[in-house]
Amino acid sequence: MTDLYRRNGSAPAPLPLYVHDEDGNAYSAPFEGDLLGELGFELAPPKPDDTEDQFVVWTGDSWVMEDKPVPPAPVTTPKTLGRLGFIRHTQSSGGMTDQMLVDARNAPAFAALWIKLDMAEGVERDDPLTGQALGALTQAGFLPKGAAAVLTSWPLN
Repeated sequence: MTDLYRRNGSAPAPLPLYVHDEDGNAYSAPFEGDLLGELGFELAPPKPDDTEDQFVVWTGDSWVMEDKPVPPAPVTTPKTLGRLGFIRHTQSSGGMTDQMLVDARNAPAFAALWIKLDMAEGVERDDPLTGQALGALTQAGFLPKGAAAVLTSWPLN
């Protein structure tokens, strides 16, 4: 570990390559005798190592351990699913079988839903139409695990 020095109350730091006195004379290592003391340098207490949860701060007369800030939680947003991705997710999370999918596709009550799905570029979890469609599929018995199972397990970015 490199020794750290303070000069005139400054924070501990490694010695500079050149040290100047009040008259502008320059000195370089090796510093002999008490030259550093005469130039106003004093050996600082050794700096402790940072830990996983804390870092070291100089307070003006001693080293103090301070807690590292807690990193913010990552921001996650629901993925926009393609039409096939939406069907796969609905089947796996909602318990819809292939036969239920075929029956729902052929049910006249869901004709408008399938037209909208066919025209959609993507399906968004938070779009009101998504929740309404999943709720209707649940009510009709095509989604045994329910709309909530599909919505709460929606893939995230």
